[in-house]
Amino acid sequence: MEEQLKNIVVSATKYLSVGAIFSFITYWHSHRKDRARLKTSAICFTDSIRVKVVNAGRRSIILTALMFEHEDGSTHGRGLGNQTLNENEQCIQDIEFGAGETLYCLESNTGATNIYWVDTQDRKYYVKGAKRNLKQFWKRMDEAAERRKKQLLLVS
Repeated sequence: MEEQLKNIVVSATKYLSVGAIFSFITYWHSHRKDRARLKTSAICFTDSIRVKVVNAGRRSIILTALMFEHEDGSTHGRGLGNQTLNENEQCIQDIEFGAGETLYCLESNTGATNIYWVDTQDRKYYVKGAKRNLKQFWKRMDEAAERRKKQLLLVS
């Protein structure tokens, strides 16, 4: 009888352990699925970059700024005024070359090398493909400057 009781207690402990592990996995999965998740992208045009963010999560998120990292480590940004993104909503920002306060830092004479979004909890969401698109953008700007320089030399 004592041996039977011992086996029942051991079996019950095993089932409770499996139940606890299953419960934790279920909680973790629903918590992870329920949070705000952002999908970001960047597209380079001739004289601008389009940055896009989509809330792919279930929770709404409030974005406060679009920030630019520069070669010297400094950051400059563009405030968004607490842009709320609900589920599947998007925000698109077009950054033109003339937006010198963000893309080009005059103090250090450096261009932006990366872009990220910031939310109200100061979390950073780096834009996918931003580094590659910024390199392409600066290359196009350099080529355009060279063409203008040659045109000025031909005119004078």
